[in-house]
Parts: sequence; C-alpha cells; structure tokens
Amino acid sequence: MTVTLTAPEEADGRVLADPDTLHRIVTNIAENSCKYGASALDITLRQQATHLSVTFADNGPGVPQEALPHIFDAFYRADPARNEKTAGSGLGLAIVSRAVRNMGGRIIAKNQQPQGLLLEIQLPRLEQEA
Repeated sequence: MTVTLTAPEEADGRVLADPDTLHRIVTNIAENSCKYGASALDITLRQQATHLSVTFADNGPGVPQEALPHIFDAFYRADPARNEKTAGSGLGLAIVSRAVRNMGGRIIAKNQQPQGLLLEIQLPRLEQEA
C-alpha cells in the first residue's frame, strides 16, 4: 500500500495526546485500509481554529451506507462474510473511537466517491502560551 502524508509547513498541530495511543490509532486505520483492499491511503493534517483535523482517505471498497453509523461499535462487522475472508474481531475501530474520545476529540466516517472510506479525526489543539 502507498501512504501519502500532507501537512502544511506553517501549521502548529500540537495536541494534548499520548504518542503511543496516536501511533496505535494510525496503525489500526492503516491496517484496516490494507486489510479491506485499499492500495493507497492519503493522510492529511489540517489546522483549524479549535482543533487539528487528521483525515485518512483510502481507495478501498468503502462501507455500505447503512453500516456507516455502526462501524465504531464494538464487534460490529459490516459484512458478516468478511469474518471468513479477513481476520479480526470488529474491535479495531471501536478502540480507535474510544481513544479519540478519551483525548477530547471526535471521529467521523464517510464514503468517498467513486469508492473508498474517509475517516476524519478532530483533536483539540493545545492552547498556546503567550
């Protein structure tokens, strides 16, 4: 899989977060993208007024629209047949979601057109000292 990272040079993307947890989040999302057939993953950092946005956009098959609201639920599998094709318990994105919330952030999932899944993580920016 090809992974591309885009981050503006002038962005100050400091957030109050555990580096090991962030590493696990990125690894989990990248492994899911690869496991479900993506050949490319674009990671983009954007600085917003109150938060840092990190988007993960892959070119895999995406998720059925009716499954999107549930992909962060523990043990949820969008396609039960995938249990035989791909190993996993359905806990990965639930763990990611909980870790993001524990850091005061939120995670959003959307399908891309013509295909692929986009996950956006928004983490509160660390206040700058004057």
